[in-house]
Amino acid sequence: MSSAVVAVIILVLIIIVIFVAVRLAALEECLTGVWVGSPDYLKTSGLSKFYLYLAPSDIEFMWMLRGVDRPGYLVMVKDDGTIICNQFIRLRYGAAAQVWSAARALLAKKHLYIVSGARLEFTDGDAMTSLAGEGDGTTDIGDDGPLPADINISYDTVHGAMSLYDDSGVFGYLYKDGWLSSTAEDEYAQLEE
Repeated sequence: MSSAVVAVIILVLIIIVIFVAVRLAALEECLTGVWVGSPDYLKTSGLSKFYLYLAPSDIEFMWMLRGVDRPGYLVMVKDDGTIICNQFIRLRYGAAAQVWSAARALLAKKHLYIVSGARLEFTDGDAMTSLAGEGDGTTDIGDDGPLPADINISYDTVHGAMSLYDDSGVFGYLYKDGWLSSTAEDEYAQLEE
């Protein structure tokens, strides 16, 4: 094989990697914000409220090697007013599966972005330091939590909808609330200053 062919193949691979990385960073940004349980899901699940806030992740070039670590907040309330969860959380997931998901979505011209094998943890400590990512204590949600500790997330880029699920079923169907997301992002930015 001539060196020109090898150079072209390497160049094409570099362009593909850059394109997928840029696309994935944009999709990661879309996940940031306040997600609200859909009315139909709330009705069938016996919940009156389901809010999930996902803070911005620090996307850098090296995130592909180390994965993503997002602070957040989860609120779940039953129809009778019983609070199931009102807790800071941390969502962690590896990057390799997300790169494959973004590449697959681009190649198949699909609008579904899947975060597989995410780890959901309760965050201990002070609320401000936990949300700003400075708290280091986390506890696995485990079997007693309102959601499974190991969870998959699918994000539909066309409808702006998110599903939380695992092999045993769906644990949430949510839509992004633009106004709440904007307000939360402003407050989060003030925390980081």
